[in-house]
Amino acid sequence: KTIAVALSPNVNIVADNAAVCGSKPVKLTAVGASSYNWAHGANTAFTIVTPTATTTYSVYGISAEGCAVMATQQIVVNSLPNISATSNFGQTCAGQSVILTASGGSSYQWLSSSSNLFVGNPVSVSPQVSTAYTVTGTDANGCSNTAMVALEVNECTGLGENTATGFVNVFPNPNNGFFTVQSDNASVKT
Repeated sequence: KTIAVALSPNVNIVADNAAVCGSKPVKLTAVGASSYNWAHGANTAFTIVTPTATTTYSVYGISAEGCAVMATQQIVVNSLPNISATSNFGQTCAGQSVILTASGGSSYQWLSSSSNLFVGNPVSVSPQVSTAYTVTGTDANGCSNTAMVALEVNECTGLGENTATGFVNVFPNPNNGFFTVQSDNASVKT
């Protein structure tokens, strides 16, 4: 009597991305068999999964002769970086230089509400009007997240606009927040 031995299928899972950031969808495709039964319930050659943590997916591939072989594929889920942004001044005068600093990533891109792009960290900006800056920070895994910092820009009328004639002395310079203002004009100043 002749016994026919069927070969087991060579089943594999191909992932469109074996590592994702946050909970993003991943397409898994099983190859090497005639039909497939995924452990999570799908019965097609491909399935789309959205893991929220690192997960191993498995599929049984079944040959035309009925032989079944299991294959597995791990999908690594990397968390999004915790990006924060600060400025050295929350309020500034039009055109004054302000330093924006971010943390939580390894590379940074800043985008202003007026669509100006700045790359690096820290960055120096000189807004003319109140402006919001959104920073996108990317970590070593290639995962990105955003944070925002808003700058309020004031008119800040300078000494030149307030002294038509005479002099104004402001001292000491530099100071610790307390200074003296002297003028040769006797009228009351605010």
